[in-house]
This record gives sequence, C-alpha cells and structure tokens, in this order.
Amino acid sequence: MKFLSTLRFCSTLAIVALCANFAMAANRLYIEDFSIAPGEEKAVDVILENDVPVTSLQLYWSLPEGFTFNRRSTTNSATERLSDDWNISANLHNGQVIVLFEDEYQETPIEPGKGAICKIYITAPEGFSGRHESLLHDLEINDTDFEIYNPEDHTVIISGPTAGTPLATINASGEEGQEYTVADDLTIMATVQGGLLFATDGAGEWIKILSGDFADDVADMQAFAAGTTKATYNKINGNGQLTLTACPEAGNPADLALTTYDLSQPFAPKANEVINIIGYFYGDVLRGYAGLGQSASLNLAWCTNESSLMVGKQYKIDKAIVQLKEAWKDGDGAPRRINPEDYDYAFQNYEIYPTVLPDTPTAIEEVTVANDAAEQWIDLGGRLLNQQPQAAGIYIRIANGKAQKVVVK
Repeated sequence: MKFLSTLRFCSTLAIVALCANFAMAANRLYIEDFSIAPGEEKAVDVILENDVPVTSLQLYWSLPEGFTFNRRSTTNSATERLSDDWNISANLHNGQVIVLFEDEYQETPIEPGKGAICKIYITAPEGFSGRHESLLHDLEINDTDFEIYNPEDHTVIISGPTAGTPLATINASGEEGQEYTVADDLTIMATVQGGLLFATDGAGEWIKILSGDFADDVADMQAFAAGTTKATYNKINGNGQLTLTACPEAGNPADLALTTYDLSQPFAPKANEVINIIGYFYGDVLRGYAGLGQSASLNLAWCTNESSLMVGKQYKIDKAIVQLKEAWKDGDGAPRRINPEDYDYAFQNYEIYPTVLPDTPTAIEEVTVANDAAEQWIDLGGRLLNQQPQAAGIYIRIANGKAQKVVVK
C-alpha cells in the first residue's frame, strides 16, 4: 500500500510539472524585430503574452554596442494594460537595459491577454547599419499565486540601413578579386551539387555563388539576408560569380516566378539567370522549330537525372541555368554581336544547363500554326518579319502548318 501511495504521489507531481510546463509555454515576454536609422530615437514595444494574471515582471535586454537608453521616457510609457498602481523601474547597466515592472499593491494584475505593456526608448549610434542581434534574457513573470515563470531567452533583430553594394552595381562594374558585401536580399533559385548556387535580387539581377567552405552552413538556406553576403567577385567568360568569404545570414525568400523562354521567340536571357525553356531537342541543342531556327546549346553537366530526350520532339525544361560561352564583346547587358568568326548570331553564345530533364515531350510536337494561317517569315535570330524578306540570308518560312528553311540570294 505504501508503494501505491508513493506511486500516486509521484504521478501527481508529474502531472503538476506537466501543467506548469504548459503554463510556461503560454507566457511570453518579448520585443519584435525592428528597424532604426542612425542617430534615431525609437520607442520599442515590450509585449506580454500571458494566460495567468501577472503581478510583476522582469527583463534584461542586451543592446548592440553604441546604443543609448532614455530612462525617463521609458518609465513614463506604460500602456493601458498597466494600471496606475504599477511601477516601472528601468536602468542601463553595462550595455543592458534592466526593467522591473511591479503591481505595488498586488490588487490590479495584468489580466490574461496579449499586447504591449510599455515602450523602451533607445537611440541608435551614428553610422549604425546592417543587421544586429540583441538578446532578451533573465526574463521573469510572477502571477497572483506567487508562481514564477521564466520564459526562454528571445533574440531581437535590429536593422539599420543596409551596408554594401547593390548586386546591379557589382554585375555592371565589379572588380576582379575585390571583396564585396551585397546590399540586397538574395533569393536562391537553383542549387547545383558541390555548393554552387544561383541567386537573384528579385529586380532582374542574377549571380552565381560559390559557397566553398560554407557549403554545409548554407545548404538549407533559401535566401541570404541583405548586407550579410560577403564574397570576392570574379567574371569568367562573362558570367559573374561571388565566392563566399563568410557565412551569410538566412533571409526570407522572395516569391518569384521563373521566366519561360520559347526558342521560337526572341531569346535574350541574362548570364546566370535561372529559366524555363521550350524548344525542339536535337542532341546538343534545343531549337525553335523542328530542325530549324534559333538554337541554344545544352550542357548536362549539372543535371541530376539521366536524359531520355528524343530527337525532334519539343520539350519544356524547367529550372535551367543560363551561362555565356564568352563575354559580350561590346560590354554587358543586352546581347551583342561577339566574335563574328565564331558566331553569326547572339543566341549562339548561350549555353543552357538543365538541373532536371523532363521525362516526356510537350503536347505540341509540330509548329503551332493553323493550316489556313497567313504565311510567316522569321529570320534565324527568331525575329518575326513583316513581309517576305528581300535581303540575302537564311530564313524560316511557315505556311500550311509547316516550317521550311529558305535561302534568299
């Protein structure tokens, strides 16, 4: 019987402990992430989320170096969740804001709920920039039954103006071997085995990133936070690339859609761009039409599956990576004629690296032109002409649902 009584007692303790853990999980004291300008004073909400009536609170907030604290403003900033019977005592000690909240007569507790209880006024140092972590710690919540809750430490991200260089500037005029900090958020759109990433700023700029020694650290990241991508810049055959020199911080990926290019239309993607592409498969190239027209070279070195593509069939390849075979002769940006002795058309300078190949052709295997449609003429650059060409050259004539190569002399 004594054993059973002991067992019941232990079970009761376990249940009490479990209930206490649930209660603790529902009582939080925190500050949300925020932005602040250099030299700016900002009122930051202290938020209490509680499911018990609260009679006293305590928090310590370790600020980034250089921040100052306005005690007078803070101690007079109680919200409607605190009655006049509450005292707020706040001080700065060794870079830590220490705030004590107390219901003097313990007759007007903070009722269960969620919301700000006061504001802490802080001022950022001149020259403040980037993202910095601060820590709320030694948190304590006391209820009307004299129970003590200790919420987990809470990290607060404080952001200033983004330090660094915009990706557009790096792409346009980056210096070989120079280390840069990318000012933009970078969303990773494709990953190649070996730690090779392809990312965009979401505004039309693309970059190849070699993760190197940080491959494991960034393997699960979908984006790099602004001002945290530090890397050296190089350009190989016109393809800009960054090699990480420090581990970036994880960011929030932008909701972006890849551009789909059909090789029967003008084709001018950017170096390092991740695209969807439609074309007819002919061994080492995709073409705009069955055996004819604009082409894009294929390289399967970064592909994760075996090829089952059939010659002469049309395919849509998703998440393929664009690389230049060599830099544009007249500068970066829009495609230009490069070395005439090597290529006749700008599209021949593109090499497409699929990451995954489709298993089946698209539903359309022939040129989509109605049999009774008007005759169309297209040059080998993929441009639709207004009329039958007169200048010497090679063209594609589409009529009666068929494409035919025509040489005009």
